[in-house]
Amino acid sequence: MATSLASSVGTRVESASRHMLQCRVHKDRYLSWNVDNETLRRNKHQFSMTKDELVVDTASSMFPARDHICKQPHPYPRVVTSWRGFDHELMSIYCFMMSLNTRDFFEFKKFMENPHTPMLSGGVVKRVLDDHEELSQEMFMKKIKQIHTMPDFRVMGYSVGTAYAHEYNGDTIASVMIGGLATVQNGRYPMATGDPICWYVQYAEESYFDEYGKRDPKKVIMHDKMSMNRPTGKQGHSMRNSGFGDPSLKDKVFLPKPFFYNHASFGDTRRIFAKCLSNAAPFEKVDIMIASQSI
Repeated sequence: MATSLASSVGTRVESASRHMLQCRVHKDRYLSWNVDNETLRRNKHQFSMTKDELVVDTASSMFPARDHICKQPHPYPRVVTSWRGFDHELMSIYCFMMSLNTRDFFEFKKFMENPHTPMLSGGVVKRVLDDHEELSQEMFMKKIKQIHTMPDFRVMGYSVGTAYAHEYNGDTIASVMIGGLATVQNGRYPMATGDPICWYVQYAEESYFDEYGKRDPKKVIMHDKMSMNRPTGKQGHSMRNSGFGDPSLKDKVFLPKPFFYNHASFGDTRRIFAKCLSNAAPFEKVDIMIASQSI
């Protein structure tokens, strides 16, 4: 596969017309994930927003009626670039929801909001409870407070500046590119020119796709074991240069992947945000056209 423009000639593709937006790192969301103030201050790079990172808004909630954080007034969009600190089990539930079709998604969401809601006969909730003994209504009741603070992750674009989660480390606001041409870090799956691009959750969601990034309907499994395998060799070198290969700096991020209509879930379709402009192998640089502001 041909390499991208950035990999072959060491340059970046940029457009003269770029849509920018000021965003603030969502400190309160990190605190709701049981990350304390001192951790945010000491490990500033793990929770910061730095150049060329995929930025995701977390001000909205999957359950807005029960999440007090989403009700706070915000002069700027509140964003994160890493899900570090978020409970692994809750992220597994989120990724499972993203793998469902429209009908099952809303049935499962209604059940999570109120576990006493009558279930549809033969629906996704019944199938999950029947297939996984460890997934019970009791588990949901124990984690009900955490589940109701689950963000509705929505892509903003790519950061062009640096901002920190804790105000003691520096500025908490930076510009995010929400429209235009950019060279960015590709994820685990190869891309081809013209591919629609959506995003996925590093580690937590990789088990749901095949080697090309197509959603595998046989892998719709709740609490599937997370793949923490980091790339090695040339791919690992590329990730380390991008700052995503070293867990002491930045991992558990959000990465782009090609979107395929075959077996696409409801979650996949609502996460499309760009189009690919050049071929790229896994973990290479890839040229994309961001259009999140018009989707």
